[in-house]
Amino acid sequence: MSPHPVNQARTPELRAIKWFNLTHAFGLSLFLVAMIGFFWYLQVIETRHQQQGLYRDIEWAQQSMRLKWREDQDRLMTIAPSWAKFLDRPTEDAQDVRGFLERNPDIVYLAVLDERRFVKWVLPSRRLGQVQARIAGTQINDSAGFIAHSAARSGKHPAFSPPFVGDDNEVVIELHAPVIRDGVFEGTVIAATSLNRALAYSLPKEVRERYQLMIVDQGGNLLVSTSPRHIHEANASYELPLDPPGYGIRLRAYVFGSQARVIDRTLLAAVIGLGSASLISLALLWRHARQRLVAEVERDRLFTLSVDPMAILYRDGSLQRVNPAFDALFPGRDANRPLSELAHPQDRAGVEAAIAELNGGSGNKANPSPATQFEARFSAGNDTRWLRWSIRSDGEPKNHLLYAVAHDTTERKHAEAALHAESAFRRAMETSIATGMRALDMNGRITYVNRAFCQM
Repeated sequence: MSPHPVNQARTPELRAIKWFNLTHAFGLSLFLVAMIGFFWYLQVIETRHQQQGLYRDIEWAQQSMRLKWREDQDRLMTIAPSWAKFLDRPTEDAQDVRGFLERNPDIVYLAVLDERRFVKWVLPSRRLGQVQARIAGTQINDSAGFIAHSAARSGKHPAFSPPFVGDDNEVVIELHAPVIRDGVFEGTVIAATSLNRALAYSLPKEVRERYQLMIVDQGGNLLVSTSPRHIHEANASYELPLDPPGYGIRLRAYVFGSQARVIDRTLLAAVIGLGSASLISLALLWRHARQRLVAEVERDRLFTLSVDPMAILYRDGSLQRVNPAFDALFPGRDANRPLSELAHPQDRAGVEAAIAELNGGSGNKANPSPATQFEARFSAGNDTRWLRWSIRSDGEPKNHLLYAVAHDTTERKHAEAALHAESAFRRAMETSIATGMRALDMNGRITYVNRAFCQM
């Protein structure tokens, strides 16, 4: 039967499948473009708002911390002379000193030094169990205290020390205010500020919850942070210098995370509309695919239940799909192994030539052969089988596939070989004997004579 009626019958179905696929692809493309544009727009707007909020909040936090330290400078410079009388007196008489600590929770201790940097007395904050950084009666020889004390003595104005780590793991900066009596420098009053407490008490809770705030030194090394979590550097960040206290100290902030707060109703309606259209298209496509699936199942049953090996080949002869009979005949084969590599080495060239003929590779590329048949030996496990193959091309230029079915002719080949051997054996015997032989039919005509008879 001619295949043309079948192809003509399938043409409307193929056209319908094509148009359904095109409609589905077009709808999904619009949906994806709209979604990408929508989220891109939200991302741009949200990033812009987030950056503006970050700049505003961190600039405000910087100003708050700088203002706090400048106020400490002014207050300490003002009250330092009144504290000079406590250089040689017990600290229990200094009630205003304790009041100063209560009003400034970020200050961990107050101390008084003489002109030779000897600690006269130390008054720790009630929030700090023990002060180990400075001990009464000892001389300050560390670089941080020496720098601040020297700066206050030479400039006769409050000076901050570089940040240092105390014995209690508090990162501290000291504010040294000079004590001057009758124009003579007599020492300094120290107000030690914990940077951890400065971040905790100088900034509102909303800012600390929105950002990870940290103070870094001039080399970018972390001094203190409001959160132990590691924030990825890809998050939005911003940093500003802190002067006072100076020394290259900077306030750095990372955004914890952001949520979309700007939703355009028009874009949202467009996304919902495109999503509905896509779902309708998917429903239609699913119904059609289900009908097509029923037909394909019936076709695959023939392919699966066939006792003859069947295979679908690519243009180069490699296997795309095989049926169970093929797998049973060639167990343990490679998935993408070409059919020619399964053939016996002596017959491999013939298999390749037959496949090349289907692709127009035998000198007739313009009009390749639509079908071919050949017989060859194939290595099936530990055995060699004779298979007669019928291979047909589908004729599609874009998706060129070959459909092959094989019949096992091993038993016939063995019978033919046995018959040929038997015939050769009998002929050899007849030729080698010296007795003349002849065969007559029922009419007395000679039908066969051996060599000895001819010689006689």
